[in-house]
Amino acid sequence: MRRISAAVETFGPAVSAAVVFLLLLYFRRTILDLIVDKTISVDNLYIAVFGWAAIQTGCLYAIYGYVAGKTDGFIGEIRFSRSMQRYNSYLKRATSIGFLLTFTSMPLIVWHHETTTADFYWFVSVAVWFSLFVWAFVSFARVAYIFGVLLKVGEPAKVSGG
Repeated sequence: MRRISAAVETFGPAVSAAVVFLLLLYFRRTILDLIVDKTISVDNLYIAVFGWAAIQTGCLYAIYGYVAGKTDGFIGEIRFSRSMQRYNSYLKRATSIGFLLTFTSMPLIVWHHETTTADFYWFVSVAVWFSLFVWAFVSFARVAYIFGVLLKVGEPAKVSGG
């Protein structure tokens, strides 16, 4: 059970993104029809993902700053452990993916594309970009969850002298 949990923790974000990509390809015709009929607004999706990615990346930088600057207490004690090194790699990867997503979203916001049902390559490009968003989102969730666990560990009580 522990191996499964470790595998889900390690590969969950990438696998989630791959599953979403495959689902988007499988439902491509239906999704393209909805986009062409203006039932789905891809322009608004670009804006929403850009906003989320920018906020997420800033939050991840804050978490990184907190963890990197913490030299005492529980985090200070486990600072050089294998688990903390793994967590720091998750944190760096999530930050990098969020940063990449933020910058790839900017041109999509300003570029106008009139979609047709035959836009296979455009659809695959957007599916890859959206899958990157899923990867970034799940990576962020993983980092935030573990950060919450780290914060739950109580700091030793300080005795005030007088």
